[in-house]
Amino acid sequence: MAALTASMGKITTPWWLFLIEGISSIVLGLLLLTNPAVTVLVLVQFLGIWWLVSGILDIVGIFMDKTAWGWKLFSGIIGILAGIVILQHPILSTIGLT
Repeated sequence: MAALTASMGKITTPWWLFLIEGISSIVLGLLLLTNPAVTVLVLVQFLGIWWLVSGILDIVGIFMDKTAWGWKLFSGIIGILAGIVILQHPILSTIGLT
């Protein structure tokens, strides 16, 4: 089943996606209230992983769609570099990003 379904030209989102988003927001809020330092550090590391993977996928995307390849290459390199820096220096990145 597709995450997004199209009916009569409108895109609808399944109800369970909102439920998962709400539950994860509540869990994240509780973690931030109980242990904020560790939670922020983990969130920054997830951000570093996200940027690293996103940069790699941007560069791979150049081979599938060659339009605006210069911007894709630029954003891919920046994403990879930012991800590597965050993962190598998580404490400094936590201070810098917050």
